[in-house]
Amino acid sequence: MKNNSELIQEFADMGSRYAFSLKDGTYYEGYILDINESNFEFGIGGPMAPSDSIHIEYEHLDYGSLSFFDKKDKCYKNAVWSQVENQWLVS
Repeated sequence: MKNNSELIQEFADMGSRYAFSLKDGTYYEGYILDINESNFEFGIGGPMAPSDSIHIEYEHLDYGSLSFFDKKDKCYKNAVWSQVENQWLVS
């Protein structure tokens, strides 16, 4: 079974820009800057975004809300980890 940092690294490798929600409903869009064992560093994108990055604790992440921008298809795609199939399901 993969740990959280391995899953987020695989997710980060799928695209160039990311969107997700936390379990409390807070929505973020931007860039994964660094991945650690207990969290990942995230830079919020956009012209009005703060310059300082934030750290997202894995326990607060809604894993059902992950999406990434696919450079080839030029659109956002949803990504859900399937433990049963041991792979990412992308739609």
